[in-house]
Amino acid sequence: MEYKLECDQIKRLSLKSQALLKEYQDYNISTLTHNQYVVLTYLYAFPNISSTELIKKLGISKQQLSKTYDLLECKNLIKRTYGATKDKRKVEVNLTSDGVKCIEMRYAVITHFLNEHIKKLSPQKQECICNTIQFLLEE
Repeated sequence: MEYKLECDQIKRLSLKSQALLKEYQDYNISTLTHNQYVVLTYLYAFPNISSTELIKKLGISKQQLSKTYDLLECKNLIKRTYGATKDKRKVEVNLTSDGVKCIEMRYAVITHFLNEHIKKLSPQKQECICNTIQFLLEE
């Protein structure tokens, strides 16, 4: 059985998840832009990823990444460490403990949200969604 999400359903899911995330303002997760969230996610999943690799993966400019880093640093979610000469070309970017909490909380909220909604579906629809998610993760 094939189950397709329509555009308006996706928008509703997005709005519901945003409303859930607003409950967790202490963790900065409701105020992140898409780019900020994606950058944090990559830094969480690949702690040693270089800025050059991140730019290629995300398809954004150096300026966009630098601005995103600035905003994340202001929120105390990342820390940039420059080389001994303060050469901005040599920078290490790491999540702070708040950054780790932010990502882990967002994962927990989204997982809870999905589980609560998936369990209300028929077994066939549940299987279809699980298969779709598995397929997307393999891409």
